[in-house]
Amino acid sequence: MGATEVIVAGLLLAVVVLQPAAAGELQLGSPASGAVLPRPEASEHNPAFAFLPPISDIPLGRRLPVGPAGLLMPRRNPLLYWSDPETFRREFDFLSFYDQLYSPLEFLVHPSRSPEEVRFVIDGEQLRLETDGGESLRYGSTPGTAGIALPRSALIPPPLLSYSLRRGRWYSRTGLFFSSSGYRIAPDKNLRAVLGGEPLEPDSRYEAEAQVALDSGLSSSISYALRLPTEVPRYNFYLVPRLTGYYRLAYAELDYRLSTLTGESALPGSFRSEASALYLYPGEGWGGGGRFDLGTAVTAPPWRFGVSLLNIYGLDLLEGRRLDVQNLEPEGGAATERLVNAGSDPLLFASAAIEGRAGRLKLVAGVNGGVHREYLLANALLRLRWGRWVGELKGGRQGVWTFGGTLGRIFSFGTAAVSMHLHSSPLTEQASWGIGLRFGSRGGRP
Repeated sequence: MGATEVIVAGLLLAVVVLQPAAAGELQLGSPASGAVLPRPEASEHNPAFAFLPPISDIPLGRRLPVGPAGLLMPRRNPLLYWSDPETFRREFDFLSFYDQLYSPLEFLVHPSRSPEEVRFVIDGEQLRLETDGGESLRYGSTPGTAGIALPRSALIPPPLLSYSLRRGRWYSRTGLFFSSSGYRIAPDKNLRAVLGGEPLEPDSRYEAEAQVALDSGLSSSISYALRLPTEVPRYNFYLVPRLTGYYRLAYAELDYRLSTLTGESALPGSFRSEASALYLYPGEGWGGGGRFDLGTAVTAPPWRFGVSLLNIYGLDLLEGRRLDVQNLEPEGGAATERLVNAGSDPLLFASAAIEGRAGRLKLVAGVNGGVHREYLLANALLRLRWGRWVGELKGGRQGVWTFGGTLGRIFSFGTAAVSMHLHSSPLTEQASWGIGLRFGSRGGRP
């Protein structure tokens, strides 16, 4: 075991050992993509949120991870690779599979579908990327689940199943994560200029590279709250550092590269495409890492605010197998590849919310945004309660447009609700949508 592996293993062990011994809470589900409120359930976005009181008395219940049921559909079921290879080659769609893991809390009724091909289209002296359906290809970076995760980064997805506990000023959370970690489509400098409207140049290479990743593993975090004095007794200010360690159980990344070389006439010659997959699972590679986060939060009723810096410093290790792929068939043997990313790559996240009442109507409104060197986040949310009926509307942009709505009712045993989520396809402007369920027992947190 090399020095890097020792550091990663020691970091994860230290985080687990330092956790306070006390009775905790088992949590099923993770923060949804899109808007989140400054409340304990959103502590993945800001460690200080773990120490805030629950917001309002509008109990929508916890989101249930019904998304795995969608993985049983042939178009999204990777297990068919072993159980029914012929159906896998005929039906499986990697983008549909990715899209379902991007929305692990919803069953996607209409998931995204991969285009049959991606091509360069010449229009006069300009060049653009299109799918076989004639839609322009979206380029840039889009984070994975909850608007946090990125490929090859210490910004890993939040846990789907976790155990959290709080004792005094200490808070810890240990859980299993399994979802998408985002994608990138990156034109090189020459192609970016052409896509921006500049003409083609003679004897120049134009290239675009796409990266789509899925991530799973065990993560554990520990944080400590510093409650700072304020001049107003009702106001509270928290400063919370957090240390997170993780170990990857499996990782899959699909890389696709498309390039062309122009001639003396500035017209593209032949086009070249390359596809490869990087993967790891127990016995075939390993991965892990850790990161340091810092969060602040202020409660000033009826307002609450929060600002955090995630991944102030991080270490991420991937050691897996690289396989050249053509039409889902291996081209040659798999080679071992080792990737190490260390340093500061922060995500700045800010959130605010206000509680109010208008007669019998109770409401909470919130906004949040994020800035990373690869993407921007901007979301808004409105939560309502009228008697026994509760609802929520939210929307925004985090690389793709997202919209959602929830309607539920409070019963004697708790709250039951149904939700619908809509987002644009990761590659094109096609719409993808699904449904979800929420449930909260009486006395549980909303």
